[in-house]
Amino acid sequence: QNNMLPLSFAEAIDADIQAQQQLDDALDILMNGGALNGTLEPVLAPLFRRVENGVNPSELLGELAELYPQMNTDDLQERLARILFVTNIRGRLHERDNG
Repeated sequence: QNNMLPLSFAEAIDADIQAQQQLDDALDILMNGGALNGTLEPVLAPLFRRVENGVNPSELLGELAELYPQMNTDDLQERLARILFVTNIRGRLHERDNG
């Protein structure tokens, strides 16, 4: 049984802001800590090869649909799925504890 008193509106807003800040901080660490570099390199390799070969930006934009099938997105999709899973669980726990 949950014997906790309901949060006041201000307390609920503060709890939501704190939870969002914790999530933002975790995502910043993931994005800025280089953790995704190894994941994004294989995805973007075909694009980088075209840039290194001197293709102009407008031509490259037109080629993106053709380059996409060459991009290895499996690891990126797996990481994004894990991120979505964790954020979903955090949201449910936050709602349970503060809702």
